[in-house]
Amino acid sequence: MFGLFAFFYVILHFAVYMIFDQSAQVEAVWQDIVKRPYITIGMLALLLLVPLAATSTASMQRRLRRRWTQLHRLIYVIAMLGVWHYWWGVKKDIREPLLFACALAVLLGYRVYKQLQYKARIRAAASAAATVFLLALPLAPRSGRTGAVLVSQDTSQLQRDLRL
Repeated sequence: MFGLFAFFYVILHFAVYMIFDQSAQVEAVWQDIVKRPYITIGMLALLLLVPLAATSTASMQRRLRRRWTQLHRLIYVIAMLGVWHYWWGVKKDIREPLLFACALAVLLGYRVYKQLQYKARIRAAASAAATVFLLALPLAPRSGRTGAVLVSQDTSQLQRDLRL
């Protein structure tokens, strides 16, 4: 829901720019996009937000599955473009855009830290599981076949358990 609020804000921002700054003249907007880099970056961010807003419903999440997550990772790029658009749009006092840039850097840094922490936990768990398996392997009783580990002496019971 927060993403749709952000999209609504960007659309509102663009509408105010188009109506009050450019008198709703599409040609003037187009010339401004070409002439001013900060407008170009803002338009790029707006255009990148459109597919995110269009795919924000629960049904689209189910339909796209893993690709939905990949698509919505664009928000990190869009957030950086938004800060860049704001920074370049300010004429003299860059303290407020700098504050936004720092806040974004902290949030993205936290996101990277949590992702690295998660991957380290997964690696540690996989390593621990592999170690336990390798340590337990020589202790398991073996059948006549080389390398086959018996899980249960009673194979008929095992077949019933597995419903074979």
